[in-house]
Parts: sequence; C-alpha cells; structure tokens
Amino acid sequence: MKSIIILCCAAMALSCGCSKRRPQKLAQMYHQQSVAHAALAMSVPEEEAVAYRRSLEAIDKAIELDDRAEYKAFKATVLFKMQQFTLSERLFEQALQKVDSGALRGEILNNYACLLAQMGKVDRALQMWQELGHDEYYPTPELAFVNQGRIFALKDDYPKAKESFLKALALAPDYVDAHYYLMLLAKDHGDTYLAKQSAQAALYLAPDHKGVSLAASQLGMGVADIEKKPQGSNITT
Repeated sequence: MKSIIILCCAAMALSCGCSKRRPQKLAQMYHQQSVAHAALAMSVPEEEAVAYRRSLEAIDKAIELDDRAEYKAFKATVLFKMQQFTLSERLFEQALQKVDSGALRGEILNNYACLLAQMGKVDRALQMWQELGHDEYYPTPELAFVNQGRIFALKDDYPKAKESFLKALALAPDYVDAHYYLMLLAKDHGDTYLAKQSAQAALYLAPDHKGVSLAASQLGMGVADIEKKPQGSNITT
C-alpha cells in the first residue's frame, strides 16, 4: 500500500508539473509571434497598423498565461511604438516591479527611459540612463552614455554632453551613433576641429549613413576625405 501511495503522488507531481510548464511554453510561442508581428510593423510601413494590432493580441495571450516582466515590458514597448504613452508608462512600471536586477532590468529601464524622453520627462529619463551607465549587468552602457549626451545637448550643456559621448566612445570606439552625435554637438558649438574628427570617423564606419553624410557635407567633408580609420578613443579634444 505504501508503494502505491508513493507512485500515485509521483504521478500527480508529474501531472502538475506538466500543466504548469505547458502554459509557459505556449506563452513563449505567443511572445515570439508578437515579436515577429512587431518586427514586420517596423520594417514594412504599409503593414504597421495591422501588424502592431496583431502583436498586441499575441502578447496579451502570453501575459494571460504567464505574467512575467519580459512580456509586460514588450507590450509596453509596442504601445510606445503605437504612441499610447500613458498605458505604456503604466506597464513599464509594472514590469520593473517584477525584476530587481540583471540584464533584463537594464533593457526595461532603457526602453522606459526612451518613452519618458519622448513624453518630455527628460530628467527622469536622464536618471535612468545615468544608472544604466554604471550598471554592471547592462550589456551596452555606451548606449546609455549616448542617450545621456543627447539629453545634455537638449539642455544646452555642452561640457556634459561632450563628456557623455566621449565616455561612450571610450567603451565602444566603433559606435557610429556616438561619433555622429558628437559631430553634431561640436558643429553646433563651433568646435570645428572636433566636429571634423568625429565626421571622419563616422564616415569611415558608416559611409552610407544619410544623416552622417549630410552633417559631414555641411563641414565640407565626404567619403573621399577619409584617409584611414580614426581611433575613436583618441578623440579627446
């Protein structure tokens, strides 16, 4: 009798385990579908409205089965893309309450900061990016420093904006956006030498980048002016 009871309990445990894992696997499937629809929306403008709607439908199914931070944050990001800012902000807050640290928290904070900046809440966004710049778990701190620089540039704080872009380049010398925004910043503040250094680096790294080409042309530079690959970490003017 004892052995029968043990076997029955084991069978119940296996049954319960399967019933718990299965919704999680289905949730993963719906999440993947949501990601695919969102990618379509971003790559094919004429499909944007329908694709984002389908992305929301899929991620809602995932959240219904598994209410994890990753799924809530993804839904918040989709809503951000759809310019439903208030609901997006609420979901980002809910997602952050579910995760204390790690790379996922960093990704959520970055997307949330982008939303806040878009909403004009630049001081809160800046605080988040400053935190991410020193977060050991965040895989791309150079992105956080570039976004800090863009906020400081909006605030017309040239020294801090320049410092932020240079910090990004110290971490990732080939980061095109850091060279690009440093070029724009230096050009707008009359630092022609630094602007041309940054333009040379950006042109070398991304010769087909329309924004880089346009800004560089305003400095009288083009792809033909590139002599060799500059070292971004040496731009210290």
